[in-house]
Amino acid sequence: MSSFQLEYYSKAEKDLEKLRDAKEVIVILDQIQRHLEKKPFPYPPLKKRIQGFSWPLFRLRIDTKKESYRVFYIFKELKITILRIVKKKDADKTIRSLRK
Repeated sequence: MSSFQLEYYSKAEKDLEKLRDAKEVIVILDQIQRHLEKKPFPYPPLKKRIQGFSWPLFRLRIDTKKESYRVFYIFKELKITILRIVKKKDADKTIRSLRK
């Protein structure tokens, strides 16, 4: 099975920069790579497709010791684009902003 190429939008990179705990960032990046690089397809409860979009939007849940995060991404062919990385409490707001 071939690996997917990971790409981060600038907003996703800014989301990571806002995190103050380097250990959290390392865990998030490791989980993204582990769960998405080989198989980005929806597999509840960690990965699911977000309904209500004309284009396929997916969410990966990442739980660290301190916080729960949501990674929003799209994929096409062999390329995964990470759109946003936000805390669980900000997920609904982020979904609304992605609809625009």
